[in-house]
Amino acid sequence: MQFERHIPPWINPLSMDSSCGPAEAISLSKTEIQTDHFPYSFAGVTRFVDCSNRYPLGARTELVNDMTELSRWSNFFVIMGSSAGALIGLQFVVITLVSTLPRTPGQEQAGGAYATPTIVHFGSVLLLSAVLSAPWHGTGGAAISWFLLGLAGIVYAIIVTRRLRAQTAYRPVFEDWLCHALLPCAAYAILAASACAARFHSHEAMFGVAAAALLLLFIGIHNAWDAATYHIFVKKPKYEAEQARSE
Repeated sequence: MQFERHIPPWINPLSMDSSCGPAEAISLSKTEIQTDHFPYSFAGVTRFVDCSNRYPLGARTELVNDMTELSRWSNFFVIMGSSAGALIGLQFVVITLVSTLPRTPGQEQAGGAYATPTIVHFGSVLLLSAVLSAPWHGTGGAAISWFLLGLAGIVYAIIVTRRLRAQTAYRPVFEDWLCHALLPCAAYAILAASACAARFHSHEAMFGVAAAALLLLFIGIHNAWDAATYHIFVKKPKYEAEQARSE
């Protein structure tokens, strides 16, 4: 039985090393293809690559599956990364616009509890999208990266919770605790848990990573909008009223 296949995109028949090089073969048995050889068609001749000494069959299958799983999500993370980068730029615009308002006591502490975490969440989504768009050979290295990101995010969410308690410029309500402390911590925990599950359940793990990234993006959007409306509809009228009374 003869088998002909096109060259896979990750194989270059002109630059094979000695341990996994091309060999002439016109007829390949089904057993050879499944165990020791990877067939391809080049220049009208059916050849095969003998990779049996480098990768066992299970490892080769797992490697291809992991690469396919990451490639399926490439468009999603390109969109997520682009959105996060654009929103980071808008945050700088908002900060510039509200910088004309007078400073109040404790405003620096409030900025560390409310403004900075929003940039961090957008930056996390941007970093995660960049990591998952890199040309990995499998999910192993990517999973380690997003596990470390999730772990760092959990620690940062705890720090933000302490800042919320310590700052005196604004008294947080339930919505603030939910969107600045609880949900970010949950998103980073999902990210870390997905990394642990990626070894044996890569398909489901990628959905967990996507859910965590989407949650962080929407948390950042909510927090940015909440801060902008607070400055425009609460702080600015108070400042204008104080100016009117002083005149």
